[in-house]
Amino acid sequence: MGNSLTNETPNLHFDAALVARFGPINANTTHVKGCFTKKHQVYETVKGKQNIDLIQRMVLAYQTGDLDAHDDIWAEDIIWHGPPGFGDVHGYQAFKRDVLKGIYYQLFPDFYDDVEVQIADDEWISATGFVCGTHTGDWFGVQGTGKTACLRYSDFWRVENGKLKENWLMIDQIGLTQQLIKPLPQPLSQPLSQPFPQQVPQQGSQPLPQSLSLTLSQPHAHTQLQPASLSIKATENLALVDRMLEHFVNHQLAGQNKVWAEDMIWHGPPGLGRIKGIEAFKHEVIDGTFYKAFPDLHANLEIKMAVGNFVAGTGHITGSHLGDWFGIAPTARKIKLLFSVFWRIEGDRLIESWMMIDHIALLQQLGLDPVGAVYPADCLGIASSAEAELFVNQGLINEKYIANLGSDTQLLRLGKHTKLTALARDKARSMGITIEKTGQ
Repeated sequence: MGNSLTNETPNLHFDAALVARFGPINANTTHVKGCFTKKHQVYETVKGKQNIDLIQRMVLAYQTGDLDAHDDIWAEDIIWHGPPGFGDVHGYQAFKRDVLKGIYYQLFPDFYDDVEVQIADDEWISATGFVCGTHTGDWFGVQGTGKTACLRYSDFWRVENGKLKENWLMIDQIGLTQQLIKPLPQPLSQPLSQPFPQQVPQQGSQPLPQSLSLTLSQPHAHTQLQPASLSIKATENLALVDRMLEHFVNHQLAGQNKVWAEDMIWHGPPGLGRIKGIEAFKHEVIDGTFYKAFPDLHANLEIKMAVGNFVAGTGHITGSHLGDWFGIAPTARKIKLLFSVFWRIEGDRLIESWMMIDHIALLQQLGLDPVGAVYPADCLGIASSAEAELFVNQGLINEKYIANLGSDTQLLRLGKHTKLTALARDKARSMGITIEKTGQ
């Protein structure tokens, strides 16, 4: 029997101080509602174009609020691999009820899709971009704020018999939470000395050239095809990415100069943001972040595809947490970090890349729980009565939150780091715990 979500949006909450570790977000963005933009859309076969059209129909169903239109888009035995807090959902009816109706249509009723990259071959479609709209529904305990916000995503769909059979989704939960919870509390540990802003679509930014083509050619690359089936260009592009990953795993920083263009651009996850130039990328991202935290890392792409001048893939980075990771001291724990990457290639060099990593699952592996049935109470970081009132008004400290605090440890930590409400103090007393008020 497959897993499915409950009938309601999951009763989960984000730890605001953990979110604050990853720096501020650029939120001064104005969007045109109902807009569907495509900066890079690439396919090379008739079947690839049909698969692109299938995704366009799916997006249209979202934008028009037509829930039943999805019936002809998704396979009955679909498997949806969701992000942390959602898990896997098996079967279309459960997916329609719990994911489409229970989450997507409630979160952003005026949904629109700002696509950065969208590529398709005969069996796979992948895309990355931003889902934008007015925050109306519940988002991990943050009730509708009425703010215009954007949720970064990456999607990989497997197509079978003209329908979406399997879907792997990553979303930037931290980035969206940064937009909805303002001001964020200060993290309890030392903040990053030079935090990088997270990327959201910027109004007035120079548009990237579209790359649209329809030329009949050989089927293109993903993990289920043998090398003999690939076009020459697809094979070369996959080999280029493989060399880059080999240099990455073997700590060969100089080798990165042989695969990346000098003026490359890297669109990274929260805490890193957008990096321009290979030297800055090597220093700040590869060496200063990944090698520092996980010196014995290994990377593996489990799904990959090459179409035109793009390669897309998703997989895991594994290793040991032996150095600082966004203010989290080494734990020596083994980690398995999910990531997705899209690469744009010019000539024989990687020129642009869009990367997402699963911050949430990694934090959980390191012993922190930014997404859970209740807040990790020691991380709210509220230091004054004014901030306490703000978070109460935003629904971050409410009766449900207090009622779910089931341990004396949580209450003691809450008392240590926050201005407790009378409700919390009453609950503490009922558990035989005395907590003095802190912070003014």
